[in-house]
Amino acid sequence: MPPDLKDRVKAAAKANNRSMNAEIVATLEEKYPAPRLSERDEALIQFMLENVPKDEVEAFVTDILKRRGISDDDIRDGLIPGVKLRDE
Repeated sequence: MPPDLKDRVKAAAKANNRSMNAEIVATLEEKYPAPRLSERDEALIQFMLENVPKDEVEAFVTDILKRRGISDDDIRDGLIPGVKLRDE
């Protein structure tokens, strides 16, 4: 990172009372927000959660992730924005 940019990030981090890493992450999150679902997709997910047994929803989602080559490690590593594993 160029020294002058590092100085600006450091100053912003101090002003926002967070580490430089947290400042960089917050800035990136602001610049590149997670994609929003369409109203149709949100309604479909809501319908599934309200009407389909939980174990069937989990099996369905797990199958989709496996078909796309997405592992639990990918999710843990934050490679799937907006998704995180439940604590077991």
